[in-house]
Amino acid sequence: MKQLVTHLLLVLFFVLPIHAISFHHIGSYEGMSHPTVLSIGQDDIGRIWLGTREGLNIYNGHDMKVLIGEITVPNGKRMNIGSHISLIKSDHRGNMFVIAEGNLFQCNLEKNLYEQLTHKHSTHTLTIKGDSIWYIDDHQLKVYRPSLRTRQTVKEIPFTKVRSLELLDNKLFIGTLKGLHILSMDNPTITTELEKEHIFKLFRNSKDEIWIGTAKNDIYKYLHDQIVKLPYLPNTNPYFPSNPIRDFIEDSEGNIWVGTSEGLFKYNYAKDTFYAVNPPQYLGGFSVLCISNRRLKRASV
Repeated sequence: MKQLVTHLLLVLFFVLPIHAISFHHIGSYEGMSHPTVLSIGQDDIGRIWLGTREGLNIYNGHDMKVLIGEITVPNGKRMNIGSHISLIKSDHRGNMFVIAEGNLFQCNLEKNLYEQLTHKHSTHTLTIKGDSIWYIDDHQLKVYRPSLRTRQTVKEIPFTKVRSLELLDNKLFIGTLKGLHILSMDNPTITTELEKEHIFKLFRNSKDEIWIGTAKNDIYKYLHDQIVKLPYLPNTNPYFPSNPIRDFIEDSEGNIWVGTSEGLFKYNYAKDTFYAVNPPQYLGGFSVLCISNRRLKRASV
């Protein structure tokens, strides 16, 4: 695995109308607390939220705010968010949901809201659909509705080390170390697929496909109740991802960008092929642990 270049803490890349890509990097000069970025999010006014191994970084384009360990919240109380920030997601109401040290937090800077939602260090992923935040806490599938401030336990989940969640229609997809589990909301049935695969990442695109990334270099798609492995096409670029799949995003043209331990790749739907996205030489090689795309054609890695 290529080592993350020490000065390359965050790379922003912009897909321009002419399909050129411009790279910019953010690092210690801007105040980043740690070189390894585990998760990226962006709030409604454009601030970039960066989860690292040593704290939560919030960047407004000029200044970097770092939250780590025990912090003082607006009501004067102390709250410990820890240091290892593994996941950041946002809803349509301006709320940011952060998983730190296995606990779930809700933050809203405009409302001065900081709240810890789970406390057992057993929440490792979540997915958002509309006004519902779905997550697993201590083997229980729960749904939290911020507008109503209500929490509901949906079902006991027997799986350990859940890596990713995704919703499609009336099904919840659960990615684990031992395959993909599909829970139907209409009945208590849970089916298991890809039992021998270690699922790293699930992603729902605009075509209502569930993209499935594994630790063993493979990418699958779930569509119309079928799972299809993406094939090595005869004319496919030799840079097809051949390493753990870390993250997916979709750009405004419907193409899928894939973050891997060996770099960044793009799947072109029109040509049905993958190719490598190479950064400028001065940036060197880097591992892509997370990618985010929240503003038009801009993405962060």
